[in-house]
Amino acid sequence: MKRFFKLLIYSILGLLLIAGLFIVYLKSNLNNSFEESEIKDLVSEIKLARNLPNGFITAYNLIHPITSTTNIILDWIFEKGSRTCPCLDVASVSRNLTLKNSRITGNRYALAWKLEKQLSQRECLNYLGTKYDLLYQCIGLEEASKYYFNQELDFLSNKQFVVLALMMQNPSYYNPKRNPEIIEEKLKDFGFTSN
Repeated sequence: MKRFFKLLIYSILGLLLIAGLFIVYLKSNLNNSFEESEIKDLVSEIKLARNLPNGFITAYNLIHPITSTTNIILDWIFEKGSRTCPCLDVASVSRNLTLKNSRITGNRYALAWKLEKQLSQRECLNYLGTKYDLLYQCIGLEEASKYYFNQELDFLSNKQFVVLALMMQNPSYYNPKRNPEIIEEKLKDFGFTSN
């Protein structure tokens, strides 16, 4: 029995070591599952994205606390909170890169780590703000701002920023046109009262 537990402990430690080495490989420059030119093009595209208003960044971080790809994995392992990683989300929406490399386990995470070497989470969030589908043919926060609130993104209130941030979590469920009562109830959780 003692020998069994010893073998079990060594097996678990061996698996953890292999998993750790695999993660180090995915993060390293040895992992060439993506062409450098493709990464460079995506980074350039992300850097050109419009800066989102600070009010939106604050609202987004209130609803989806921002963290890194590594911390997302740790949250998943230890079943902690619901933080988000914009660079990981960008890796998810960059279908042309991730689909081409779908044979590689963890390719989404590998791409996110490569992006994090060159970009901040805020830069990735700026890019997401231009690509996110918020229903009714509203691609990006600027179009959604005009459609849902009849205003330019820069002129929204904190409450409206929170609504857009909620929509990025689930655009159908937190849709102010379809489910205004759900939005109002959720806004109460963040200290906003009905007008």
